[in-house]
Amino acid sequence: MLIRWGGEEFLAILPETKAEDAGALAETLRALLARTRFPIQEQVTASLGVTEYRFDESPRSLLKRVDDALYSVKESGRNRVALL
Repeated sequence: MLIRWGGEEFLAILPETKAEDAGALAETLRALLARTRFPIQEQVTASLGVTEYRFDESPRSLLKRVDDALYSVKESGRNRVALL
């Protein structure tokens, strides 16, 4: 399930998917976007944070961890994937 979370932020909910597999998918998407030329803007990049639900974790805690992963990527140069 893909959900628009905010201006340029999206959540991909991947039930029964391990973090490593979600990270690999995120990297595939990032690379695909980076090499695709769009008519309006020549190149698009993506910064992605990836994490896995922990047993008994609150939705707020899960979102905080994935947000932290995303912002660690943005602070370290963007156009990357961070797995937390």
